[in-house]
Amino acid sequence: FNFRQEKQREKFEMDETMSSYFLAGDEKPEMSAEGLKAAVNEVYYTKGGYLCVKMTLGNGSDKAKHLEDIQVELLNGDTEALIAKGFTDKVDKDYVVPANGTNNYTFYISPEHIKITNDPLMVISYNIQLSSTDVAE
Repeated sequence: FNFRQEKQREKFEMDETMSSYFLAGDEKPEMSAEGLKAAVNEVYYTKGGYLCVKMTLGNGSDKAKHLEDIQVELLNGDTEALIAKGFTDKVDKDYVVPANGTNNYTFYISPEHIKITNDPLMVISYNIQLSSTDVAE
């Protein structure tokens, strides 16, 4: 048992003390021949102060795609106030969205990029920008 690893893992777990939670589990992304699109399925605050964004990425093209980078902007759906905005280009090289298919992706926005730490997350809107490359066959 490694205490340090357990503490690290714990900060990404859902914070059950907060009732803030967004769920649209069956939301599907647009299947575009132009490449990857995203639909947000779940959002919640974690014990470590992160914002977890679970989404489905869709690929309507006839080539498998590797996600290169992603930028996620979450807004309160009622007030349009910015909740959080995050970016990463550190995507696992093995992460692929198959041709004409989907894949799940989990993205954590770190505490310093969260503007509202107690939004109820009942109604959200989002902007997601993705870039990808074709997977070599």
